[in-house]
Amino acid sequence: MWLTFSRNAWRKFDRDKIDGRVDYYFSPQHSVFGRYGHTRIVGLQPSQPFRPEHQIDQDFLFPSRSFGFADVWTVSPNLTNELRYGYTRTRLEFATPFKDEDVMATAGLRNTGGIKGTPELAFTGAGDFQRLIPHAFFSGPTSASAITDQVSYHRGSHSIKVGFEFARRQSFSVSAITTPSFNFDGQFTGWSFADFLLGIPRSMTRTLASPSIYNFQDEWGFFVSDEFRVRPNVTLTLGMRYDMWPYSVEKYDRQHTYFLDRQVIVVPSERSKQFVVASFPTNRIPVMTVAEAGFPTSNARALNETDKNNFSPRIGIAWRPFGGNSTAIRAGYGVFIYNALASPGTSTGGSLFTGSQTQQQTLAELRANGGPLFSFPDPFSGFGGVTQLDPTTLNFGATDGKLRNPTTHEYSLSVDHQLRGWGTRLSYFGHLETGFQTVVNSNAARPGRLAFAQNRRPIPVVRDLNSAVNGGFTRVNGLQVDVRRPTAHGFTLDFGYTWMKSLSDVRTGGPRTEANFNRQRFKSNTEFSFRHQAMVRYVWEIPVGRGRHFGAGMHPALNGIIGGWRLTGITVFQSGRYLTPFYNGLDPAGTTPGTGAQLPDRIGDGELSGTTRTPSTVPFFDTAAFACPGGSSINGQPNLLTSGCPLSTAENVGRFGNFSPSLIKGPGLNIWNLGVRKRFNLPRENMNFEVAAQFSNPWNHPNWELVPNVNLSSAAAVGKITAVGEQFVSPFSYGNRDITLELRINF
Repeated sequence: MWLTFSRNAWRKFDRDKIDGRVDYYFSPQHSVFGRYGHTRIVGLQPSQPFRPEHQIDQDFLFPSRSFGFADVWTVSPNLTNELRYGYTRTRLEFATPFKDEDVMATAGLRNTGGIKGTPELAFTGAGDFQRLIPHAFFSGPTSASAITDQVSYHRGSHSIKVGFEFARRQSFSVSAITTPSFNFDGQFTGWSFADFLLGIPRSMTRTLASPSIYNFQDEWGFFVSDEFRVRPNVTLTLGMRYDMWPYSVEKYDRQHTYFLDRQVIVVPSERSKQFVVASFPTNRIPVMTVAEAGFPTSNARALNETDKNNFSPRIGIAWRPFGGNSTAIRAGYGVFIYNALASPGTSTGGSLFTGSQTQQQTLAELRANGGPLFSFPDPFSGFGGVTQLDPTTLNFGATDGKLRNPTTHEYSLSVDHQLRGWGTRLSYFGHLETGFQTVVNSNAARPGRLAFAQNRRPIPVVRDLNSAVNGGFTRVNGLQVDVRRPTAHGFTLDFGYTWMKSLSDVRTGGPRTEANFNRQRFKSNTEFSFRHQAMVRYVWEIPVGRGRHFGAGMHPALNGIIGGWRLTGITVFQSGRYLTPFYNGLDPAGTTPGTGAQLPDRIGDGELSGTTRTPSTVPFFDTAAFACPGGSSINGQPNLLTSGCPLSTAENVGRFGNFSPSLIKGPGLNIWNLGVRKRFNLPRENMNFEVAAQFSNPWNHPNWELVPNVNLSSAAAVGKITAVGEQFVSPFSYGNRDITLELRINF
């Protein structure tokens, strides 16, 4: 069978890099500089006839270039102006060796429309070979440019800065029309691969237009700050910033949203309508411009109003209460406002501008028709003309056009004290984000005991309406203790401990159906946060060798082997992330169709003590502490559960499970990273040779995968840990023991 192995194919790989800088001084008070950088990375596959084992091979092109300019002018001893401009552009391009080849036509298929690249072939029950991956051409250029000007004025106890900035971001996604997909499941012969050999797919799907998009977004910012020395031991910093981010626009106005008040699709302009694909059911879901629909926004191209209330005050104070440098108290508060590149609640492709068609056939239809409805070598004849999509199968983004930018409040208080060289800092930090932009399904049926039905939706003509709304929050409170031991006897030590509690009512993954109606019940620990972390950094000049405590007069040859070594290390102990057990089944409140991830009832604590955990054989948490709302059937529909989730009674139908997300603590981390190194001086001045060894997880202590299986419907695997985690970002790298040897010449 083909594609039962992987390989590292030979290919051409080139990397070119150019950097340059020019400085020019008009005078000692006025100078400018410019710099330019260019990088080009190319990987090419060899030209060869199409073979399935080559399908994962792709050419790639990654050119980037950047330019920077700065003008610094000291107008007077207390007045300076800094003007800066920067531009960067990158392009990430992927293609297969078959990007310019109509592989389907080469294979003998007819009426392919000249679509280039390899189609998708999906097989069910065909052994190791399950899929031929679709590939075509993709290019993703992005660019950003910014100009800032800052005037600094110093007089007396004041240091004032005033400035502005303007930035433009561009994000493009350029793609060919997606190649079609063909699915084979053994419907006609009992074996999917035999269906393929006969050329009879179970289903096929094709797109009608390229999904390319061209997004632009501008940003304006103005700021002023004053650092004021109130007294010799008190410094006060006051600042104000104003930002304005119009939401992103698409170059050709290929952007749309669903307008709930009128139950229509809204597009920016008449130009948008020329890109609507023929399969979109405009007879049942009208497409209107902003003006035609009376959509409430003055920024028609973005389909969202520009938030103009983005004032961000900031204040900071530093106080040395005893006059000297041994004790300092610092406090700060600031407001930060941000925006995303994409315009929330809108879409740039989807069924309106990209569109797709799917055709299916069954064995019964084949028998009734006297042959397949569509088959190779001319499968596309099965589509006939372009038929309109069923609107009840379509999902849309939605917005009221009046989204606000989220606001983040950050505040902190710290006390620093130094005694006999020991440094100590005690800190409190806080973070509150309000007006979080989140998504709710405005078209979910209301919770109840009735089985889900399309006519129970508020707008039955469509499926899900994923509305972008303000209202979510995230709140973080934390305490930190940092202690630094002065270097003594060649030993330096830093210790830090963090306690943090992070809460939010916004969920980005997992079961979240109830959030459409009651987001407050989702107020819980954030998914990726930890509660405790202790970190120790240490450096030890090992006291062996010439000039050290032991072996001060050691022979140079012996000193070169065992003397003059340095040991460095970082050790981290961290509590685990929070887990959300779920089960797969019907929505017990009848708000959504089909089966999916659902929150269970919590009937016990769910936590297990460390002594009872055997990760590979015993669940990490108490799976018996959870039950499923509803029984083996809900309103006459089978609830597809397994024994991994204990069943409760059918009286629970009509509500969601009572478990709140992210309440079960997952496995923690025990991280050790050590290094030893030694330098050998070379005859040339300021030149030395360095040898080092780095040890990640030197004890080979297992750090379990951070998120074990939490699917309660998977009876054999739920809660069990079957793998160790891996992370190779210093200083938190962990996984299996890893040793790196390093040789380096410094000059």
